[in-house]
Amino acid sequence: MTSEVIDGASDGSTGHSVLIIHRYFWPENISETPFMLGELASLHLGQGDAVTVVTGASRDFSDACAARYGGELESRFFLSPVDRGRPLFLRAWAAMRLLILSIRVLCRRDYDIVYTLSYPPAFAGMLLLFKALLRRPGKVIYSVQDILTYRLPGKLLKWLYRTAQNFTLRRAAMVVTLSEGMKAELCATSGLSPAKIAVIPNSYPTVDPEGREECPEVTRDIIYAGAHGTSQNLAVFLEGVSLLPAKDVPTIAFFGDGSCKARLQALVRDMGLEEAVTFHQPVDRETIGREICKSRFGLVGAQHGLMRYALPSKLANYAAYGTLPLVMCETGAFADWIESRGLGIAINPLCPENIAAALANLPQHHDRGSVARAAEAEFGIAHWKRRYRDMLARL
Repeated sequence: MTSEVIDGASDGSTGHSVLIIHRYFWPENISETPFMLGELASLHLGQGDAVTVVTGASRDFSDACAARYGGELESRFFLSPVDRGRPLFLRAWAAMRLLILSIRVLCRRDYDIVYTLSYPPAFAGMLLLFKALLRRPGKVIYSVQDILTYRLPGKLLKWLYRTAQNFTLRRAAMVVTLSEGMKAELCATSGLSPAKIAVIPNSYPTVDPEGREECPEVTRDIIYAGAHGTSQNLAVFLEGVSLLPAKDVPTIAFFGDGSCKARLQALVRDMGLEEAVTFHQPVDRETIGREICKSRFGLVGAQHGLMRYALPSKLANYAAYGTLPLVMCETGAFADWIESRGLGIAINPLCPENIAAALANLPQHHDRGSVARAAEAEFGIAHWKRRYRDMLARL
């Protein structure tokens, strides 16, 4: 196991000692989570806290972290390729390495606050168990980024997952989740008090206002950037597209990969939509930002009921660039929320006919600046930090 300590661990700090544990940390470019954890570390360091991070890294980021944090951040990490696209047993091995390293760090000293997340699955529960066995004090803040019940087949697996999840939820000092719908689901399945759950939606990547103004001209109707899996419900979306008259079929670009991608490509060929619908490999954050700018709308694919279990980061990412999200969600509180905030258009995913009707009635134009401002107000990093400070004040 390879590890490195960045110079300047602030053991002499008069503030709290904080431990952040996650599979990825800034500047690992795998999702929004590492970047948000980087901001979380900055928030605590700015308050005079001593911060330690335990993570995995695809390469040694010590120099980048030292430059950003001025040597005030302590980092313990192991080297490992990112999990995306790797076999399950290698992902499990990376999670085990993370757990072993976390236990070693907890054995070394006490921490006032410990952050852990719902990825890798079941990791937080095992960490809490070992923390109790080690009799280590400190308050655990557990961030639920995804409630995996909807992905699991069969009642037994769902029951096992809920049992493990409830073990973690009840032992955390505070639980953070992404939406009111997810909060309601956690309360319903665990009996947890609503007062113990803070709703803090994920922030989106920083978008330079000047850079936004320099975005290229809009050249397509719809972009989809993300996983091509079952829960994204993309086949139903394409079936809805196929019901439109040929002259009204929008141009659509899919960026990403996943278990359903080959099937979706075959579906497009069978439907004769190849001129309008294209598929592309995953790209880096900067490139996808430019591609989002080229698009009028951004598709947030989701199966029926998904918004009770997850809040796709694509919603914030599209809106940050002024690209209006098209969100596949049933009518109800979530749909009302995004539309009342100017954050998108809800499309009921129950059948292709609903999708076709919604696409046929999309606005010809929208105020991209208004959408970007709505995203900043709801998901901007300043607002995200305020919510975390409010949550910490409740500990």
